[in-house]
Amino acid sequence: MFLATFAPGHPVFAGHFPGNPIVPGVLLLDEVHHALVARLACSPTTLSVSSFKFLFPVRPGQAVSWALHEHAQGLYDVQLFAGERLVASGRFMRAPPPGGALSFATPRALPVTPIDIATIRAALPHAHDMVLLGGVSSFTTERVCCFATSHRAAMPLRSHGRLGIACGLEYAAQAMALHAALRDRALLATPAAGALLAVRKLRFFVPRLDDVDLDLMVDCDVKARDQAAAVYEFMLLADGRVLMSGQATVQFAALARAEGLA
Repeated sequence: MFLATFAPGHPVFAGHFPGNPIVPGVLLLDEVHHALVARLACSPTTLSVSSFKFLFPVRPGQAVSWALHEHAQGLYDVQLFAGERLVASGRFMRAPPPGGALSFATPRALPVTPIDIATIRAALPHAHDMVLLGGVSSFTTERVCCFATSHRAAMPLRSHGRLGIACGLEYAAQAMALHAALRDRALLATPAAGALLAVRKLRFFVPRLDDVDLDLMVDCDVKARDQAAAVYEFMLLADGRVLMSGQATVQFAALARAEGLA
């Protein structure tokens, strides 16, 4: 089944990435999530992502198709193809909507190191409107908390007349990339290029982000790390309310294969 084509003139490619345009993996995830929600006639908050792997980059103008395998107990396996190449795959799970609004306890005290937007732009491979983060409120070698207001702007990740909740993953991915850069700088290590390879346990507590009036906070915790990869747990919040949560694996020095899928 046809899923989407991102034309070379799509505004996302100006900043993702300059000189090396690639469809953001989160746009692929958002398209699948949107298509499944329409197919099942359900709320976006009832369709979580058990796992999703980004295997190969999709270039401007490539047509992306998808195959869907429905299982019992509300499980849906999907595969995404660019031509005949498998570029992503994952499993979605249908479940009752989350009961009530979740609250996030005040983060434990962390040393605050003011980091401005110029430092963020220098640390990320993204450019222009694809730099989504507005600043860093706290940082340690194991955790970063960032804030953002770009979800309220006319930004390139919008599609189907909204900024889908699945696009919240891009905020988390950029926070993880920034954390890795700041951590390497703090430890006087050589910065390592990286790519978002997989996500697990994605839960959505609102259907979209563009109608969230408050600033966003992105909270990322390192749960495991070695020289090759890191596993982060993350939450996207607004005024203490969890909007999205999940776990992500980032592989370092992975650009030769995955070419920066975040």
